Amino acid sequence: MDEIRVFLVDDHRVVRTGLVAYLGGEPGMCVVGQAPDGVARWTRLPCWTGAVSDRT
Repeated sequence: MDEIRVFLVDDHRVVRTGLVAYLGGEPGMCVVGQAPDGVARWTRLPCWTGAVSDRT
């Protein structure tokens, strides 16, 4: 099975920290980076092939 690579974007550091811990322990998942907002995301990971976004 291919590894699922995740880049986390959330403005709450505690949420990002919790998700990194949770997803990092899942087989087949790899957190490749994180950012506090969408603008920072573009500067840290300029090349990508897709995204899942949730705005709540």
